[in-house]
Amino acid sequence: MPADFDPADQGFRRLRVEVVNGLVRATLSDATPFQECLGEKSWAHHTRTHSGHTLEFINPAQGGAVMPTISAHVRLLPAGFETLPRSATDDTVFVVVEGRGSAEIAGETVPLAERDILMAPSWNAVRFRTETELVLFGYSDRIAQEKLGLFRERPG
Repeated sequence: MPADFDPADQGFRRLRVEVVNGLVRATLSDATPFQECLGEKSWAHHTRTHSGHTLEFINPAQGGAVMPTISAHVRLLPAGFETLPRSATDDTVFVVVEGRGSAEIAGETVPLAERDILMAPSWNAVRFRTETELVLFGYSDRIAQEKLGLFRERPG
């Protein structure tokens, strides 16, 4: 750029980018915040996540799942958090590492505390609610189903 170049003289406007849980909005306007554009119901939906903060365990030797037919992850749910319901074809076992809360599976609420084990059967909607920060270890047959082209999931 020449030394005397001034972006203000060129009519350039600053692009404002906002990201909310993977939803991206880019605008040249300063008039309306993202939250107002989405509306109250959409904002509430997009500021929650289906599963909390999830870390998938990966086999460092080949970059895939931990075992050929088993997927494993750890999940952190903040205190006072409620996930959106999620249904999937995989069967998942959850172990409570620490914290307290509850799980709702197929309309039944189960209290959760440290060392509890919970089974989430295929296609049963699962929703977690926390009292304290909740850490869950989970494993499932998801990777086997993905390899066979059978895995599906949906909200609720």
